[in-house]
Amino acid sequence: MTLRRFGFAYPTLLLSLIFGGCDHKQPMAPSVEAASTAGSGSGVNAPSGTNAVAVSKSQIDVSWRDNSTNETGFELDRSTTGPGGAFTPLTTTGANVTTSSDVGLAALTQYCYKVRAFKTTGTGKSYSDFSNTACATTPGPPPAPSRTDAIPSSSSTVGITWVDNSGTEDGFRVERSASSAGPWALVVATGPNVTSYNDGARASEQQVCYRVTAFNGSGGSPPSNADCTTPPAAPTGLTATAEADQPAIDLAWTDNSAVEDGYEVLRDDAGVVADLPANTTTYRDAAVGSNTRYSYHVRAKKDGGFSDFSDVASAECVAKDCPTTCNGNFDCGLGLICGPEHVCVPHCGDGVKNGGESDVDCGGDECVARCATGQTCSVPGDCASGICSYGVCQ
Repeated sequence: MTLRRFGFAYPTLLLSLIFGGCDHKQPMAPSVEAASTAGSGSGVNAPSGTNAVAVSKSQIDVSWRDNSTNETGFELDRSTTGPGGAFTPLTTTGANVTTSSDVGLAALTQYCYKVRAFKTTGTGKSYSDFSNTACATTPGPPPAPSRTDAIPSSSSTVGITWVDNSGTEDGFRVERSASSAGPWALVVATGPNVTSYNDGARASEQQVCYRVTAFNGSGGSPPSNADCTTPPAAPTGLTATAEADQPAIDLAWTDNSAVEDGYEVLRDDAGVVADLPANTTTYRDAAVGSNTRYSYHVRAKKDGGFSDFSDVASAECVAKDCPTTCNGNFDCGLGLICGPEHVCVPHCGDGVKNGGESDVDCGGDECVARCATGQTCSVPGDCASGICSYGVCQ
């Protein structure tokens, strides 16, 4: 190569000798190292063992294993749309750092992370492959319980039940109010997985309402639905009287409640024998036998629950007061026949010839009355005169 000046050609070597004594260099364009995302071409090893741990409702700690000895630092990327979602750079660290905290997060939200190492050379930067992906969900207050139901267990106790919709609660708070609009007062704080509570010392005939919230270290849930009930007053003055003309026992009591849905009659040997409407104060139990004592209780119903029991009342049907049931005359004793209601009844004064009588209400072995002259007879003993001729008393 030669240079021409003033018509003369100078070899470049000569120019070099002429100007060699001067340290005069031409500036050179900076070199730029192309970034690489391939681990094999980056000159830095990818991290591994990435792990994410939610330490509070607003912070997740991320850690990884440093597998490189020449990295400049690490880049932490995050996705808020799951492990298959879009990742964006979150932060970078210096060399040899293996942890980072992601703060200011939303509660009850999943965040996913992956990490890659980078190496800076001059003005260029090269990257390793990404590590594995790790996800964590920030904790938060548990979801609200549901289907809260208040039912009287007695005239002074209310049983509260609810549905546990959480797997993270530390317990439940049961609150009480005189109305569904509040104000609310704490009744009890239970442990986790509890779904019922009995609230005692309540006044009968007064409305009481309940709601339930779940809680954990991150706070409390919204309240459940509110449910109200009124424990009914118990009936009093229960009496039991055996019927004299049929196999039955009559019950009567005093209705002390203005809020009951109805009444339940219980017999000691049979459980519930009657389910009656509100304001009922009497009941006839016809499913009884003779010579047996029956004991009864009555209680008011409300919202699927009950008042206290009344006092006990008892009665017994004896044979003379409570006729025997029958399916035919053979079930009845002397002087009795099986009547139309399947009850043994006397026949010697019913105005009908029946039950072995020789004539209406006379004669036969069962009736005391003897037949008068002119009435039908079978034997002389059927007649008051003692004379029976050709089937007629003489």
